[in-house]
Amino acid sequence: MNKLLSFLKKYHVFIVGIILVILNVILFSFTHNLNVLPVKYYSMMVGVLLLLEIVSILLISRKKKVLITIGYVFSLVLIILNICGIYYVNVTDHFLDKAFNNDKREYTNTFYVLSLKDSENTLDTITDKNIGYYQDTPNVSQAIKELSSKCKVNSVAYEDITDMFYKLGTDIQYILIEKNLYTYIVDAENDLNKDNYIVIYEYTLTFEEVSEPEQKEQEEEKNKEPKETNNINIYIGGTDFSNQLYDFNMIVSINQETHKVLLTSIPRDYHIPVYGKGGRSDNMGYHGAWGITTSMKSLEQLLNIKIDYYVKVRTNSLVGVVDTLGGIEFCSNKSFYTTHATILGSWDDSKGKKLYVQKGCKNYSGIEILTISRERLAYSGGDRQRQKNCQSIIISIFNKATSPSIITNYQSFLNSISDLYTTNIPRNVITDYIKDILNNHTKWTFNTQSLDGYDGSGTVHLTNLVDYIMIPSKDSIHQASYNIKHN
Repeated sequence: MNKLLSFLKKYHVFIVGIILVILNVILFSFTHNLNVLPVKYYSMMVGVLLLLEIVSILLISRKKKVLITIGYVFSLVLIILNICGIYYVNVTDHFLDKAFNNDKREYTNTFYVLSLKDSENTLDTITDKNIGYYQDTPNVSQAIKELSSKCKVNSVAYEDITDMFYKLGTDIQYILIEKNLYTYIVDAENDLNKDNYIVIYEYTLTFEEVSEPEQKEQEEEKNKEPKETNNINIYIGGTDFSNQLYDFNMIVSINQETHKVLLTSIPRDYHIPVYGKGGRSDNMGYHGAWGITTSMKSLEQLLNIKIDYYVKVRTNSLVGVVDTLGGIEFCSNKSFYTTHATILGSWDDSKGKKLYVQKGCKNYSGIEILTISRERLAYSGGDRQRQKNCQSIIISIFNKATSPSIITNYQSFLNSISDLYTTNIPRNVITDYIKDILNNHTKWTFNTQSLDGYDGSGTVHLTNLVDYIMIPSKDSIHQASYNIKHN
């Protein structure tokens, strides 16, 4: 023990110096790999830390006890700063690796095999029986192929989905139907009672969101061309509780030169042509049945713009993000009770309490913000107002997340954010924007707009079923397109 103390006393300056050098090297290396600091700030950080290290070593090497004590205190502060810096840089680096370009470009469809409840049919008795399917169901051919690999069936295509249900028990003994389509049709058609049917088999298929080879080559060539503006456009699609259909649709246009962000909301009932479906139109929310790429391409056609990236937001994860932030502020221009209950993962609003939203600004929790973001029936503007509320919620999250208070809950916030979405945005795009923000100290301004239209009725879910739609306003589309291009 005495030898150790003697060694430490003799080489204390060297030991402290080595510790500081090692920590500095680790911090400098991690920060360089993170690649978010502009060169001038990175150089300044290196210079300041090295200078402080030299000062602390010089103080420790003095003979006066006061200076030595100050030197040790100084060194301890530097060690703590280095360790904290390494921690936060490392956490950020792992987050950026996990949170960007993390989408497998896949989507799923869940299918039901139905029979009449009193028929006593089961999956074991399906062999050689007739099974009906609606011909325009997303990915129905693959679903039939998967079912046929398990049992031999005679598939019968129907152009009219309601006619298919009426033929159940006579011409056909079973129905193969996509889960969301089944939920919709039994809710929409008064003549079809869910209690009359039984699900005898359920399975989920995963599909890759890939472009046709020719289209992919064209996209790669476009990416090589210089951009006419500094804009990038990002499509954000927020899923409903099914995690397949998109209740929330927004294009975020970012101009790095003007430091402006334009949020363009598209109502979920906006009735526009579905990309790749021969000009047939459907409500925007249902485009996601073919994956987010279809939704994105449909909007490109509508607005005559190029969308560079997309973000798929898992609605339920919004709760975790807001709660990690300690809640966010939401301002309402009126007081009301929500028509939806404060529950997760269910459309059955009888299972929870309704939320009272008071006029003015108030801090709300995650589940409360989710409930507010879903609300449309409490407003005369319906889904138009809901989209505006979602824009306001996004801005509030951004403001809270970029405030200094986030530092105390940094890792938890990043973890909740990374679970919120998947995206094809590359990491380097994000780090370039962070560099720009740090380099220019320019405050970004947010502007909002929403596509508008007229209330009407039309066929939905690519079926013959008629329901509420929003008929697009050509003037609204042209103005929105112009604003995006000139943001």
